Amino acid sequence: MPLTLTKLKHKLGPTLLRQTRNQMRQHDRREIAAVYGRDVSVTRLLYEADEESVERWLITSEGNHVVAIGGVAPMQGLPGYCVWLVGTDRLDKLQHKRELLRLGKELIPRLLKRYLRLSNICSADKGQLWAMKQLGFEVTTMKGNSKVRFITCAL
Repeated sequence: MPLTLTKLKHKLGPTLLRQTRNQMRQHDRREIAAVYGRDVSVTRLLYEADEESVERWLITSEGNHVVAIGGVAPMQGLPGYCVWLVGTDRLDKLQHKRELLRLGKELIPRLLKRYLRLSNICSADKGQLWAMKQLGFEVTTMKGNSKVRFITCAL
């Protein structure tokens, strides 16, 4: 079944953020710990991402089940914007991963027209790195760290 990507006209809000946090897939929890440290508050990070984002999306499956939330926020102290996404356990289904990749291939070019440069830091998971490359991101390894930075720029 196809996923639905909805661009929101408002903030994600506390109810949706709590629901996503409570159903967050383990991969995203491990990635947050790798990037921000084990002691970081996932709730605080989600609220900050929601607050700082200039664009937000809700990705749902059939039955209006939340699969992921995401957005675009200005990079702190760097040029460009941070594109972010956090998935629920439903994203672990292979069919949803494939569909999310399809949605991303449609969305990223549109975002680059508006924001010119998108970047973020993610874990060095082989599957995720493959997906980032499929979406057109240039992946570079951060020396001495298990994290990677992916960057792309509009031409």
